Amino acid sequence: MAKLADILKQREQQYGSYAQKSLEIQVMKDVVRNSKNWNEMPAYMQESIDMIISKVGRVLNGDITHVDNFKDIAGYAQLVCTELEQPEPENEEAIKILKVDENSSPEDIEAALALILSVE
Repeated sequence: MAKLADILKQREQQYGSYAQKSLEIQVMKDVVRNSKNWNEMPAYMQESIDMIISKVGRVLNGDITHVDNFKDIAGYAQLVCTELEQPEPENEEAIKILKVDENSSPEDIEAALALILSVE
């Protein structure tokens, strides 16, 4: 089994400086997270987009012919498609209530907490 140091060295050779790549990827994610639809997306969609951006960052900084990066991108997109093709759950309103952040009203936060505490 490869040692962690060996794996990290290989990744740096393959994709370049982790610090530099991370900065570029975070800038891309900031652009996406400030789009008009970001806060309307369910967590699974946001996560897939985050992961796709990370994989795009690998393509832009590494071997552009490394097919696994593109397979990963396709996989994360397929996960969203699979979720979107599922029938809407009965508790869709509850899921929306649970999506609270620093801009949520105290009432929304209270409703989310009550819903969480009522789950068996």
